[in-house]
Parts: sequence; C-alpha cells; structure tokens
Amino acid sequence: MIAAGMTLGLSAASVAGFGKAKCKFQKRGMQFRSDNPIWRPATEVLYAWDGADWVASEKYTTTYDGQGHILVDLVESLDPESPETQRTTYTYNEEGLMATQLVEISEDNGETFVPSSRKARSYDPVVKDLIVDNQEYIWLNGEWAQTGNNYRRVVTRDDAGNVTATVVEVLYDGAYDPTEKLLVEYGDDNKASKITAMALTTDDYQTYYWTTSLEYTDIVWYRTDGQIVTENFTGQNNAIQSCTVYDSDGANNVTVEYRGDEGSYTSTLTYAAGELTLVHDVLDGNGSYQTVQYNNIIEDGEVSVSTELQREVFDSYALETEIYAAEGEGTDLDALGIVQWTKGDVEYDDTYGYPLMYTVADYEPEDGSFYNYIRVGMSDYSDVSGIDSPAATDLPVQYFDLQGVRLSHPQPGNVVIRRQGASSRKIMF
Repeated sequence: MIAAGMTLGLSAASVAGFGKAKCKFQKRGMQFRSDNPIWRPATEVLYAWDGADWVASEKYTTTYDGQGHILVDLVESLDPESPETQRTTYTYNEEGLMATQLVEISEDNGETFVPSSRKARSYDPVVKDLIVDNQEYIWLNGEWAQTGNNYRRVVTRDDAGNVTATVVEVLYDGAYDPTEKLLVEYGDDNKASKITAMALTTDDYQTYYWTTSLEYTDIVWYRTDGQIVTENFTGQNNAIQSCTVYDSDGANNVTVEYRGDEGSYTSTLTYAAGELTLVHDVLDGNGSYQTVQYNNIIEDGEVSVSTELQREVFDSYALETEIYAAEGEGTDLDALGIVQWTKGDVEYDDTYGYPLMYTVADYEPEDGSFYNYIRVGMSDYSDVSGIDSPAATDLPVQYFDLQGVRLSHPQPGNVVIRRQGASSRKIMF
C-alpha cells in the first residue's frame, strides 16, 4: 500500500512522518509579512534558559535592502570564552529569491574574517521559486571544495509550454547524475493525463536501473496550469480532484474535496487493506494550518482507526506561536497522546505592533508543564522601505560566477550573475 500521506502532496507533514517534527522555533524564523511599512529589527539577542535565568548567548546585527531582504547578517557569540563572529552576505534575484550566500567566520571579535561556506542558486524562468541549480561549497585547506547538497533540476516543456519531464541530478564524484524523474503525458484537453515518478535504483551498488515509484492515471483536475514539477498535487496551481495511483501493491483510488480558495481540503485514499483520510485546514492568512490523518485498517473483518494530528500556528510576523503533534488510536482528537507541544509567546510594541520579545517554551508530558527553551529580544527597528537608496543606475555593478565568486574581469561569452544594488540576474557577458 502507499505510505500514509503518499507523495500526492497531501501535506508536507504527513510525507515527513507527521507528528515527529523537530522544533522549528529559530531566531531566523522571522520573515515579517507586514506589507507597509516594512519594519525590521537591526538588533536581535538570543537567550538560552540555564534552569534559573535567561542567559544571552548570541547577538545579531542585520542590515536590509528597501524590500526587507537581509543583505548582511552579523552573528556575535556573547560567550567570552568563545568570541566567534559569523558574517553572512546575501544577494537576490529580481523575484527577491536568494541568489548567493557567503558565510565568513572571525575568531578575533570581528577584526578579520575567513571564508567558511557559500551557496549559489538559480531558478526556473516559469515556476519562479523552483530551484534548478543549487551549488554549495566549504572553504577547505585554502580553497573552495564543492560538497553538501549540490543538485540540478532539468525541466523540459512542450510547444504549449507544459512541463513534460523534470529530472533531478545530484553531484557525485565530480559529475551530475540523474537520480529522480517526473514524467508527464497530456491528453487532448491539454491537461496532464498520466504522471510517472521514477527513481534510480541499485541492488549491488554497481548496476543501476530506473524503477517506477508511483504512477498517476485517470486524473480529474480541480485546477492545473501544466507546470507540474513536483509531486505536490493539492497546491494552488495544480490540484487533483481524483485519480488512480499505482504502486508496488497495485491500484489505489484517491479523491480530494477542496474547501474554499484558501487551501483547505479533505483527501481520501482507498487501498486494499482500508482507507486513509487526511483533513487539512488552513487556519488563517499567516500560514497556520492543522492536519488530521485517519488511517482505517480492515483486518480479519475488524476495523481499527489510528489518528495523527499536527498543527502549526504563526503570527503576522511569521513567528511560530504553537507547534502541536499528537497520535493514538480512535478518532477522538482530545484523547490522542501528545508527541510535541511547543508554544511561543510574543510581546508587541504598543504603537507600531512589531514584536519586541519572543519566548518559547516546550511541554513536558511527564508532569504536564511547560519549560522555558529560548528567548529572542528584538530592537532598533526601522522602516526599511524608507531607506534612501540611490537610483539603480547609479549603483556600482558587480559580477559573480555561477558559484557566487566575484569576478574582477568577466570573460566575454561566459554566463555570469550581474548584481547592481539588491537586484541580481543571470546574463551572458
């Protein structure tokens, strides 16, 4: 049978194992969704709970561009025995997505910095946020060594602009090797009629061959734009209403009911041994959601039901105010056993409403109490949308290669990244 949540995109939580989520409360969780003005804190201090009091551990000093993107993030350790400072510099493309990231480390209180790591990304020209090239490097023995999560997505489209294939290639031993495929066939109505997910497989680590992981047929679309590049089939642009999914055990039937336009839905997967229902509710416009998964299993004529629940709640500044996960037998949500429960309390400025203090506490099921975990203090706010910036044409132009290395003298005929102010784009020099 297909695993709970399958890969139909029923929810990222269910695909990831659902209810086993690690705590996501992090200092950099603040994305600030407020439209105008764009408030950003220049200073943030991270505190850790030592069992009796809050102890300051790190200080963040951040500069932004006029769109609120981080340009430079300086992280200083407040431990006198370990005076390390980390500086991260970013560039962005025209869509505001990260193009390059350079991390440098100082062990002398910021007097001198040495390279540590860097990333460079490029994106699909149609699906603007789809990464098609991700390159990561570490500074090793005085030079850059390409290691980590290096991959490419090769997207093929037909004459109508519909995606017919997406191939993921992973860097291995100095070359990019294909490891995953998503193949799409279209019917006379110009909508996808068959989708096949394939993976490169080996039995002896010497001979490799392609196997079909899942195959989607008899597809009825709720909405589609032909840009099918991942197996998320309940999204805003590509949402399946019903289909048949084939896996190693045979055919499984899927139906999805969508509720409104905000992204809520109920999906039902029927397989030989039972039925799996997933109820996904969007709770607000901040990205908050709750997902409940019911797995009805029929064995020897008896029906048993197991339930898993996951909820994440965000405030308008993208700070997580709750992570809740529970699981157990039966359908009573209040009777499920708590797997994780983390709460974030936010203190806001009385005049402008931006967050000043963010305190996170974790639940301990043994005594039913919450215990302090981390705290972040935010200060020195400014409306970065009012930053007086010179006209774009007055800013200096810089060139970088596709790995993010700055070029003093780009060679004609090479593809490079052209940066002017906060704007970056790929060009043929």
